[in-house]
Amino acid sequence: MLERAYKLREPILLFVATADQRFGPITTIRGNSHIKKHIPWTAFTFSDDDWKRVREAADLLAVRYAVPLSQDYVLTLVQDSNRIQQASSAEKRPTLWRALPLIEELQTAWERKRDNPRFARYRSAINDGLAKLNKYYSRFDEKPAYIIALGNVLLSLHCSTT
Repeated sequence: MLERAYKLREPILLFVATADQRFGPITTIRGNSHIKKHIPWTAFTFSDDDWKRVREAADLLAVRYAVPLSQDYVLTLVQDSNRIQQASSAEKRPTLWRALPLIEELQTAWERKRDNPRFARYRSAINDGLAKLNKYYSRFDEKPAYIIALGNVLLSLHCSTT
């Protein structure tokens, strides 16, 4: 969504600039049955620095990984954090066996970004996200369900190839 907003920033700015005239204020604050303040659409106009932060946030949430297609060619894919979450919930069959690799992929990407000077302003938020990931990652050690799910996948793959 951030990526889309960034690509559509010019139409968004045009809409916000003309919306007050076309639609009136976006909201009105009332108190004691009296209007205290009208909030115009233009209060939500993004500056160039704001759009730069939208771009940074989109890049921060993107996970890049390489897919070897041949000995000489590697395809670099970009998958945002939301799509990683979708990968574990969009299947018709159980996907618990995918959880560990997906968490590791996200963790590795965020660790690289935490150490990247470009994302220095987000370091605290990245650390909080990594702490949350580590909390759930460590739960795999406590629950045998992951091992059972992985075993079932390996068994079904073995059976389908024999």
